[in-house]
Amino acid sequence: MFYSVNVTDLLRYDPLCPEVELISLETDPPNPPSIFAAPISTSTRQPADTPSTSQALAPSTVESIHTSRANADAEELTRFTTDLEPAVRDLIREYHNIFPPYFPYRGIPPMRGVEHSIQLVPDYRVHHQAPYRLSIPEAKELKRQLEELLRLGFIKPCNSPWGAPVLFARKADGTLRLCIDYRGLNRYTIKNSYPMPRADELFDRLAGNRFFTKIDLRNGYHQIRVATEDQPTTAFRSRFGHYEFTVMPFGLTNAPATFQTATNDIFRDILEEYVLLYLDDILVYSRTLEDHLKHLRDVLQRLRKHGFYAKLSKCRFALRKVDFLGHHVSDQGLHIDDAKITAIAEWPVPTSAKQLRSFLGLTSYYSNFIQGYASFTTQLIKGETNRVADALSRRPDHNQEPIHLAAISITTVDQSVIDAYRTQYRHCPHYRVIHATLRSGKTVPSYFLGENGLVYRHDRSSQLEPRICVPSTGQLRVQAVAEFHDQAVAGHMGFHKTLARVCRLYVWPKSKDFVKVYIQECPTCQEVNSANHLPYGLLQPLPIPEGRWQSISMDFIGPLRPPTERGHDAILVVVDRFTKSARFVPCRYRISAREVADIVFNRVVRDHGLPQSIISDHDPRFTNTFWRRLHEVYGSQVRFSSSYHPQTDGQTEVTNKIIGNILRKFVRDDLQWDLHLAHAEIAYNHAVSPATGMSPFYCDLGYHPRVAVDFLRPSRLRPDTRCRALDDWIAHMAAIMKRAHESLADSQTRMAARANRSRMDHPFKVGDDVLVDARHLQLEADTLRKFRHRFFGPCCILQAVGSDTAASPVSFCVKLPDYLRQARVHDVYHVSLLRPYRRPSERFAGRPYERPPSIMVDGHEEFVVSDIVSRRVTDDTPPRIEYLVRWKGYPDEEATWEPLEHLQHARMLVHAYDRARRAETSASTQPTDPLPPPLAEEIAEDEPTPSEAVPQPQTVASERPQRTHRLPSRYDD
Repeated sequence: MFYSVNVTDLLRYDPLCPEVELISLETDPPNPPSIFAAPISTSTRQPADTPSTSQALAPSTVESIHTSRANADAEELTRFTTDLEPAVRDLIREYHNIFPPYFPYRGIPPMRGVEHSIQLVPDYRVHHQAPYRLSIPEAKELKRQLEELLRLGFIKPCNSPWGAPVLFARKADGTLRLCIDYRGLNRYTIKNSYPMPRADELFDRLAGNRFFTKIDLRNGYHQIRVATEDQPTTAFRSRFGHYEFTVMPFGLTNAPATFQTATNDIFRDILEEYVLLYLDDILVYSRTLEDHLKHLRDVLQRLRKHGFYAKLSKCRFALRKVDFLGHHVSDQGLHIDDAKITAIAEWPVPTSAKQLRSFLGLTSYYSNFIQGYASFTTQLIKGETNRVADALSRRPDHNQEPIHLAAISITTVDQSVIDAYRTQYRHCPHYRVIHATLRSGKTVPSYFLGENGLVYRHDRSSQLEPRICVPSTGQLRVQAVAEFHDQAVAGHMGFHKTLARVCRLYVWPKSKDFVKVYIQECPTCQEVNSANHLPYGLLQPLPIPEGRWQSISMDFIGPLRPPTERGHDAILVVVDRFTKSARFVPCRYRISAREVADIVFNRVVRDHGLPQSIISDHDPRFTNTFWRRLHEVYGSQVRFSSSYHPQTDGQTEVTNKIIGNILRKFVRDDLQWDLHLAHAEIAYNHAVSPATGMSPFYCDLGYHPRVAVDFLRPSRLRPDTRCRALDDWIAHMAAIMKRAHESLADSQTRMAARANRSRMDHPFKVGDDVLVDARHLQLEADTLRKFRHRFFGPCCILQAVGSDTAASPVSFCVKLPDYLRQARVHDVYHVSLLRPYRRPSERFAGRPYERPPSIMVDGHEEFVVSDIVSRRVTDDTPPRIEYLVRWKGYPDEEATWEPLEHLQHARMLVHAYDRARRAETSASTQPTDPLPPPLAEEIAEDEPTPSEAVPQPQTVASERPQRTHRLPSRYDD
């Protein structure tokens, strides 16, 4: 199987989108609406008191515009129909209103049977992203195209929580195409599995036809409505405002399926009879001109009936040769586009295996047009391990007479392999004597010498065939194991399966131990295989607080969609770790740090004083500068959960589950749950806690809460005028605290014993090499998460992190690569997310160098970048920036110079290299090399989350203007 190296920019539109102009700007009105004056509207209908653009013009102006447009229509119709047959020309003029030079309607298209809807997965997250940086010419072009889209009514201002960034892609004619980066929305969209046509099947239907008409719809996607309720999800951001589409934009994951459905519904009864459809390309084909006129009239009538419009300049009528789906279609057959033949003919000669794969991937697509293609192209097979060659992979010699046999069986072995065995037998301590004895003509029990000179062992008592004896010297044993473990057809199987395959053909002393260690030190298996042992890390409970409200835990539940009528979409949960008393406070999920502090002061500090320690996770509400500074001033120590291990704060996690269960049992209206939160808090604090053996209310205040039934008890019928002595009350509260402390200690002991039955202690220590669980890391070229490696590394342990009283630390700080550290990825991990790494020993130095396969992304072949080592500016016109890239799994001598557009999935590495180079250059007192300019495009990411931090681009004043980064509202404090 061959692949072509064509690393493309995934920020482009879906490859299935047709190459059409975004907006026709040939008929701009005299005064187009400004994007700065457009009012924000959340309705698809225009208010009655707001005149449209056409209504605001004077009658004379409108009449002149209509006259000029009619003249433009006539001129365009004459220009493109002059060379046609008279009958065809009359037919096109009859249906001239299908080919207007502009969209005849203002606003959204007419209602049809199909409109684009966006169905989201249940656990979706609203995606919004800061706008990308644009150059000055791009900004001017963006403003112009936004004004045109507003004039046509294809977009409208909005205040949607969604927001995708915009960017530009250069078209073949040099103009800029406006693109929307909908990857964040597509990630949460349920995919439509509507089948798309196969190009080869469409071409098969054209055999025997002589006349062809190609109709290209004008901005086909924009002729489909977006469902009103789904328009906010299409919102996009730019420096000129926030807008949403009323028509179907390019870039949505299900847009091709929606458009194909709409066109198929129109032509379903004549589909593949004399019409072929592929998105917005319509091909009408017939055997005779008379039939073709009938077929073309039927197609045009259907387009007129359903309100679809075509672009006359891109249509071709009643020709014997047209271009369709990148091929020339004619009455003589199917031909390759001449431009693609020129590209293949001018392709530079490959100088490496990677470049050869790229070229073969390109040519293999056109193998049907190349006679004898398979006779001079073969699959790339590593020669060192391909000792038994496949006879079918040999290039045939057509000059010799063919040999006709009923059956043939050919098995060949490379002679160099046999010579290596013979040589190593003379130096092997175990087989040297056996080999010499057999060569002298004597016999050795269970051994014999083959005709090829190899030593075989045959155990009469076993069912195994004779096996080759492998000498210990050289790398023959390593190659024998690699043949059944490292090869693609071997599949990197485990110890038992690999040992069975090795022992079927080979034998040597202690082969079982050899294979076991070989697999244990296999880098690929260590990174991919799942753990088959108990999770690392014994349960180590946090120290028991000395008193009430001295140590609290905090967490947020949310976001809870939709928000309540009071704007609440989250719950702040505060739990006293000693009494287990809890406070449930409704709030907004995007609450600022100052607002969180106000809630804590009003609900906790006001009644109980400032706590000595707070247990929290890595939510941004707790990690921002204001919150940390606040607790430093008051002497409070903020303890953070270790990276990606929220079980550290197990108490709050359990409390969150209890809140959910309580609210589910008596909340009927999702918009009223915050009104029942006080009832849930009372129910939780009145229930007996298993940890203390008493209710949180009693443990905190020393008495049980009064309920309505208490008034019926005899002791409550008369007021009690006695006053308990203060000393007795103090002793009573001290007894409660002692009882609670003892219960907590017993509860922690029981929980640790129960939890540790399914856990084991870890073997890690400072200085060890470990692999890190990669499930929560956003790594480079992370395009196929399902099949990526489970572990990342190796990384060195720098220090232990955790409680000072713990006998064995449960968290460690590891040394991450530079690009991940600069991306502010957290470097502290729980031991359950680590795996010991065994570096391959010198014993297996002959292990074959395994080049990893490529990754297919949207039909293109991509490779994983390991490192960037250099940078240069080419002498091209215009000059471009290239980086010297080392590829993961490939030797350093196969590093290649790649332009920036080929490194779309290695942005973090590019950022890290450029920042390090700028820092190194600025540190020099006499720089000899000019400072490298920043990247042409820098992607502004979402705000950091606990599992994924984003690098903040840094600028140099001498290189470019300072850039202001807008942070979330919680940082405004």
